[in-house]
Amino acid sequence: MNTPKVSIILPVYNVAEFLPACLDSLLDQTLDQLEIVAVNDGSTDTSAAILQAYQEKYPSKLFVYTTTNHGVSHARNYGFSKSHGEYVWFVDSDDFIQPSACEQLYTKAVQDDNDLVLFSYYNIDMSSGKKTPFPMRHHNQNFSFSEKPYEMSILSPYPWIKLIRRELFEGLAFPEGIRFEDLPVAYLLAAKARNVGIIDECLYNYRKNVGFLGSLTPATADIKKAVIYLKDCMNSLGFLETYRTEIDFITIRHFFFRFWKLLTNYETEKKDLKLDLINQLFDYIDAFLPDWQNNHYVKYALPDHLFQLLYLYGSRKEMLHFVNTCDGMSPNQQKAWLKDYKAGHNNAYIFSEDRLIDQEQPAKESYLASNTRVLPEPGYIFLESMDGQDIHPLFLTLLSGSFAKGTRVFLSLTAKARPVWQRLSQSYQLDTSCVTLISPDSEDYGIALAQCGRLITDQPLPWYFHKGTKQRHILLCTESLIPVTSANCLTSRHDLAKWQHTMFTCDLIVFPNKDILENYMEHTMIAGICHTDTYFSTDNAALSTYLLKELWTPVDPSLPIFTEADIFRQNEGLAADTKLLFCCPLFAGKDRKQTFHYVRSFTDALYQLDNDLTDKQILYLAPPPGYQVDCSSFKHIRLLPIQYSITDLIRSCDVLITDYCSILMADCNLPTSVLRFLPEDDPYPLSSSLQKALQFVPACTNAPALIRQLQATLSVSDAFASDMLQAAKMPESRELSSHPGSGDLSQNDTTVPSIKEHILWFTGRKISSEQMDQLSSFISQHPDAQVWLSYNVLQDPKAEAYLNIHFPDIWYLPLRMNPARSLFWKISSFFITRLGLASIYPTGRMLRLGKQAYTRYFGPVSFDQVFIQATDNLQTIAFCAAAAPNVNCNLKTLGADVSFAKRCQTVFAHRLAGKEPGTG
Repeated sequence: MNTPKVSIILPVYNVAEFLPACLDSLLDQTLDQLEIVAVNDGSTDTSAAILQAYQEKYPSKLFVYTTTNHGVSHARNYGFSKSHGEYVWFVDSDDFIQPSACEQLYTKAVQDDNDLVLFSYYNIDMSSGKKTPFPMRHHNQNFSFSEKPYEMSILSPYPWIKLIRRELFEGLAFPEGIRFEDLPVAYLLAAKARNVGIIDECLYNYRKNVGFLGSLTPATADIKKAVIYLKDCMNSLGFLETYRTEIDFITIRHFFFRFWKLLTNYETEKKDLKLDLINQLFDYIDAFLPDWQNNHYVKYALPDHLFQLLYLYGSRKEMLHFVNTCDGMSPNQQKAWLKDYKAGHNNAYIFSEDRLIDQEQPAKESYLASNTRVLPEPGYIFLESMDGQDIHPLFLTLLSGSFAKGTRVFLSLTAKARPVWQRLSQSYQLDTSCVTLISPDSEDYGIALAQCGRLITDQPLPWYFHKGTKQRHILLCTESLIPVTSANCLTSRHDLAKWQHTMFTCDLIVFPNKDILENYMEHTMIAGICHTDTYFSTDNAALSTYLLKELWTPVDPSLPIFTEADIFRQNEGLAADTKLLFCCPLFAGKDRKQTFHYVRSFTDALYQLDNDLTDKQILYLAPPPGYQVDCSSFKHIRLLPIQYSITDLIRSCDVLITDYCSILMADCNLPTSVLRFLPEDDPYPLSSSLQKALQFVPACTNAPALIRQLQATLSVSDAFASDMLQAAKMPESRELSSHPGSGDLSQNDTTVPSIKEHILWFTGRKISSEQMDQLSSFISQHPDAQVWLSYNVLQDPKAEAYLNIHFPDIWYLPLRMNPARSLFWKISSFFITRLGLASIYPTGRMLRLGKQAYTRYFGPVSFDQVFIQATDNLQTIAFCAAAAPNVNCNLKTLGADVSFAKRCQTVFAHRLAGKEPGTG
């Protein structure tokens, strides 16, 4: 008989239910010269009879051996000793494989001389039968783990998703008598392999045994024995020091996974077993992994569900407290306790509106006091970028000129950003005599907001700010493809309501081009109703000249001293032949939780990049303001020195790498190569026009793919350069452009849909499922209308997340009313809701003040109809009544269970709408 190409080793123990399907899938393989070595490990069901029947039918292909019951490790080791194939594959007898699996794996192994071939698999749910692909996370091809040690950290321990060269397994054995026997063998095979191949296709069908994975027995503590066995073998083979960081991470991950399983274990009679497991694993951690928290894989590659509860899993005291406290609880009681426990610990991706309001209190109070007694000065200019965490490149250009006498510039900067300002002002030789630095959230900040006649920001201003008639606000949307909000960015303090309010009421919005304008309008949900003037520019020098004229501030224009490539290289000690790479990520996901994962994935990818970059490649990193990245351990990655701006490095680098930075669309002497790097598949949805505009920019979703693009020295094609520059360029006149919707539309403009009516639907303080059902029904009955849902965001701060999940197609306008309610509103509220004068109290002044408040908030935006579905305070009701000429009050809250104040509000709301209230 010829030597088999592949030997499948099949341990069998009491799997009569699934064994025929498994054997059929093995015997139906398309590969010739295949042997199946089945080891009956003392089965007590009909498995032995099934094996005998199949062997009689396929005597030349199936070889059956029977042993007394010694466990799966012994069966695998025994089976290997009886096999003869060039390659071996350990298959579990309750699973099955794809028909061409052996042929594909063997062909790949022989073709590329692989010692080990890894592949993806299907998860089969035992209860539902649902088949779910489980893709592998390896992205390199034909590599060795010694060259790519980070691949070890993501290697699966399962033996059944590995085709193994026979010689690779020789000298190894599955440890007998312990659980988790496959873990050490998987990593030992990986360390020995010279060449590892990948097939990104599901070739195996794994029947997920939930009961086994979730069970708690004394053998659960064998995870420690498995780790000890792994380290001992690694040490004897000379691999331990090479992979120590990876093995330490693998240990922590598997230990913490056991702790994670305890959270859903409700077996009260196993308290002692739980306590013993915790103590055994922490004894090992304390003795051998005292510095585990500084392991970079733990920081950035530990699965999110483990990392987010690190304060629990990483503490012996907390884990013991959990077990002791929850002992004897019902499952629901234990779940409730855990929910409260988690709520007591701050998660990085959870945004706290209350904490933000507390931080802003000093600035808010000084602004409200100054706003009533200080007139804005036209020569006072307020500048702020990223809430004071950054310095916009345009600010450097503006400040490079000579301002007229009396001009004062108030630059908002946090304490952390001030050293950056000091270095940049020196590098750009700026005259800072007219510049006053102010801290966000300080009293000076609030006073400056009230005093400055000209304001330039790239984010919305605080929620308490309302632009005065003698103030001019310019909003820069030039650094990002998307609006950065507290919903998608961990360091932002601005929700959708602030963005909408600012874009409605500012005097000018600057975009790089119309594609980005459309994306902003779509994601802020104000397409078709925002009439603010817009200006398109990608040249900071030209934009600076234009803005200074708009600011009415005389200036002696002179361009800043940009650092050219050769000067940058000289200052940084880079050789002339060194490739200069620059990465400026934005970090934005669909929500804060996904962004939190995105940031960790990106940072983990940096370690992979640093491993794979050559000594002739240096990557400079400029993380977004508020994000900390430690580059001290990197060999090829450095943080952008604070004396340089992003613009400097963009003009100096050979390759630009980013995700959502608007520089992708800009005309500013782009480098030869531009790459998008998204550790996930486009976590933030872009508008269709922007996706089309970016189709020529290569996008990579993992570090190895990015390295392959870099090493190929990808250049921007002529077609890309032409299309991008054409899309980015402004008409030569660079005149103000009125936002589509305010008048005649250009022929190629698709920003505003053809809609007959604009309708505002106000739901009051809380959004209920009943209200959403009513709104959904209304929208389906009025397909030609665009409806905006509106609610009081201060009363229902979680509404945005709820709407994004359950009603993603509904646009909304959250209301964040002026916090300074005048004495008039307080007196009116007393008379109407306390004394019950809703039927006779005059409405004229209320409607006028409501119109004023509406104009301050929405600017010139108007609707055709407004539907008031629930009450709020009187000011908000008057505000909504001013939104449209047609006001509909659908309040039927006059039942006996409704409070006196609520009934009075209802009556008055119907009076404002000119209708009689319902009776509920």
